Amino acid sequence: MSQLPASATSTEHAIAWAVRLASGNATDADVAACRAWRDASPEHDNAWMQIQALEDLFHSIPKERAVLATQTLQAAGPLQHPERRRALKRLGAGVIGLTAIGLTLRAGPWWSTQRITTTIGARRRIELADGTVLHANTASDVEFRLSPLRRVIVLHAGEVHIDTGKDSLSLMGPRSFWVHTRQAQLEALGTQFGVVQRDLSVMLYVDDGKVAVHYPHQVKDTRTPARVIARHGERYVIRDGDGAPVRVDDPSWNPAAWTDGVLLARQMRLDAFIAELARYSPHPLSCDSDVAGLRVSGVFQLDGDAVIDRALDALMRSLPLRKVRGPGDETRIARAP
Repeated sequence: MSQLPASATSTEHAIAWAVRLASGNATDADVAACRAWRDASPEHDNAWMQIQALEDLFHSIPKERAVLATQTLQAAGPLQHPERRRALKRLGAGVIGLTAIGLTLRAGPWWSTQRITTTIGARRRIELADGTVLHANTASDVEFRLSPLRRVIVLHAGEVHIDTGKDSLSLMGPRSFWVHTRQAQLEALGTQFGVVQRDLSVMLYVDDGKVAVHYPHQVKDTRTPARVIARHGERYVIRDGDGAPVRVDDPSWNPAAWTDGVLLARQMRLDAFIAELARYSPHPLSCDSDVAGLRVSGVFQLDGDAVIDRALDALMRSLPLRKVRGPGDETRIARAP
């Protein structure tokens, strides 16, 4: 595919890629190049998703309305320049209609983007425009994208817990709800669930309803991706390079307890507990290997001052442990003498 001029907008790039991949002549190299373009910038990926939503909507409306949309765009002032119209037409049949629909839809409350971030140790509860309640855990970076047919959470880092809303503002009934991660795409099927994005894996836990796990990451470019259905009470981990999600059972830890401001452990290994607690600390936190297998039980508060020290002091009272301070405010948990 020839490269667009540097002045072309991300939307125009997305339209060009969409037309190329739908032409019937696209190669594996074209698919990979499109994927690389989308991964290069959140703006690119957002433009691609908007064009896909418009394409779906365009094909779902009656033919006479599509003709009217085309006429509307042709009458639009900024697009009356002959070279501009010819350039758009070269990108493929239907693009003018799609863009006209997009201009109309953008004026409504059903198309928006919202960025949600938290610092280390902080948590947020947000009610989104569709009625969804989203909790963002410590050190999280989240985007919420509304388009005419989809609701999409892009989890760049951290953790979210989601109670999907009724989407009462939608023109055509509740839109599909997705969470995009680096390892998989998660489709909510009327549910409450949490997602933790780590460096090399993502974990899903379902509190209510069902979630379809679509994998691997490249499924964005296919129509019939492989998937696994995660149900109430189940947890899955999808790791880089592993392909299929792996179900995990760990009754020692309640992964959603943080939404109530606590860490809840039931005979949890000390190394696992310290790793979870470290997510809320701005300084390094670890434990020695000879105490890693000790078991931790209790309810540890995440609100208030000195969260980390309070949790560690509680450990010292119940287990033969001590805190060892190191350089750079590092704290290491070691066996008590």
